[in-house]
Amino acid sequence: MKFLKLKNRSQTIGIAIGLFASFLFILLSPTPVLKNFELATLDHRFKFRPSQKVCQDVGIVFIGDEDIKTVGRFPWSRDYHATLIHILKECEVKVIGFDILFLDPGNPQDDQLLAEATKEAGNVCHCFFFELAKGAKGIPFTEDYRKFSLPAPPGTEEFYSSPQPSLPLKAIAQEAKALGTINFPPDTDGIRRRVPLFIHCQDRLYPTLSLAITASYLGIPIQEIKVSPGKYVELKGIRIPIDKKGCMLVNFAGDIKKFPHYSFVQVLQSYLQVKEGKKPIIPLGKLKNKIILVGITATGTTDLGPTPVSALYPMVGVQANIITNILQQNFLRETGKSLNFLILIFLGLLMGIAIPKLNAPRGALLMFVIIAGYFLLALGLFVSLGICLDLFSPLLVITLSYLAIIFYRFILEGREKRRIKSIFSRYTAPQLIDQLLSRPGEITLGGEKKVVSILFADIRGFTKISESIPPEKVVEILNEVLTIIVRAIFKEQGTLDKFIGDCVMAVYGAPIPQTEHAQRAVRSALEIQKKLKNIEEKWVGEIGRKLEVGIAINSGEAIIGNIGSPERMDYTAIGDTVNLAARLEEFANEGEIVISKNTYSLVKDLADCQEMEPIRVKGKKDEIRIYKVIRLKK
Repeated sequence: MKFLKLKNRSQTIGIAIGLFASFLFILLSPTPVLKNFELATLDHRFKFRPSQKVCQDVGIVFIGDEDIKTVGRFPWSRDYHATLIHILKECEVKVIGFDILFLDPGNPQDDQLLAEATKEAGNVCHCFFFELAKGAKGIPFTEDYRKFSLPAPPGTEEFYSSPQPSLPLKAIAQEAKALGTINFPPDTDGIRRRVPLFIHCQDRLYPTLSLAITASYLGIPIQEIKVSPGKYVELKGIRIPIDKKGCMLVNFAGDIKKFPHYSFVQVLQSYLQVKEGKKPIIPLGKLKNKIILVGITATGTTDLGPTPVSALYPMVGVQANIITNILQQNFLRETGKSLNFLILIFLGLLMGIAIPKLNAPRGALLMFVIIAGYFLLALGLFVSLGICLDLFSPLLVITLSYLAIIFYRFILEGREKRRIKSIFSRYTAPQLIDQLLSRPGEITLGGEKKVVSILFADIRGFTKISESIPPEKVVEILNEVLTIIVRAIFKEQGTLDKFIGDCVMAVYGAPIPQTEHAQRAVRSALEIQKKLKNIEEKWVGEIGRKLEVGIAINSGEAIIGNIGSPERMDYTAIGDTVNLAARLEEFANEGEIVISKNTYSLVKDLADCQEMEPIRVKGKKDEIRIYKVIRLKK
């Protein structure tokens, strides 16, 4: 049976783990928890990027805390707003946009003043909103309001829709240049990031206030705006990317104070100062040809809400950001699901292919490099092109793939190391076992060809000796000699193949390849002869004769692997190289080391050798040249 290589198995399992992590997060991608984490990474990208420029043609007249202290509790009498419209008209403001609702009747005279100011200016856009909650009751639009919308093209059924608008006073609405919605629904985590450019109602599309203001500024009737559902909204050649719900992802420039901004009260005071010939607080000439938005920034009002750049961002500032995005064509574009899923699969495959080839520390280093690289890619695309790549899920796929692969390898390699140790602890030196355990993937137990050196060492005449001495003495002598032989083999990191009675077989160059396998074998042989020489007098005294060993070495290609039956297997070498080494051992006299020509060609620079008479062995046609090793060269 051919064993599956650990390395290939780890690679296969690694790829499977990487793909599992990828598909796991593909399946989890619609869940609110994962969505919220992904949105949080998007918010952080706003903080990492450099300061953004805003359109200086967009200004804000705000009603702040100081304005309320001066005038009184909001809402104010509507004659204040009428007065502001007159002032802005006189300052030649191009478009005025009110992010303030005028829904309920107030003082009739003040309401009339606001309606007349709106009519006289001819460039005022007012706002309204839809009740988006389910179950809202329908209120039919009259033609006075329908003129501010366009017919809903096919495919807009998934847009935000509502049958129930909250409309401004008819007297004010019918004099407006345009009407726009101020619906700004939050994402699943409660943060406002995207605005529906249109609300679907009664087969019509009603624009958001910022889009209505921009269209007025560019001189485009609402009815001429083109809508391609799920792709873009186009006005005057400007294509605004939208999702299937008709929403635009707002590219927030940062603090609202980046826009030209003016206090409501200070605008009124500055106008009076100019009329009185005094230096105004605000140079009103700066308002000429601008879009001026009027809204509330005072604390404690409902006109503040969470956005990616602030926990309490004025909604009038959101309108300013949207208008800036459109005029500067500075949009954010979300990558589609298909691309995001392909990225997850690619990263899972990358980790599955790369990590199994590395140890844990190097794998961790690669993981951090990939994480850093992907993070910088996502940040770079966001900053330079406004492309929003998914970030949270890909980073989790990278991390989870690494941890799972390393954990699997820890379990698998632990088992494999125990198997290797149980197999080779009988055959090899402890230091060689340590090397084997440090790189288990390089070991093939199922059989492979390797260039090795085979050593046979036989105790000469031991059978005859054993017949003349007690059994216990036989075992003592045999154990002492074999111990010397085995230690010499292990010293040169050879592998003990087997004991054949009083003969020992060893392999050099397997299981771990060795470039100097022949040199190691020769050094082992010389070490054996040297050690036996040191104890020969002891045995002469005890048994009346020397104990000498004949050693033979041959080098070449052999088949190496676990060979045997399921009940008993041994790691061994077979083949012609082994057979010839065994034959050569028969020609080695007591105390001699005989090597083949192949081995001699590898060790001639290491040892002094003497060529012997060629020999003939069974199974070989030609004579075999052999050499006797004398000593190591000095």
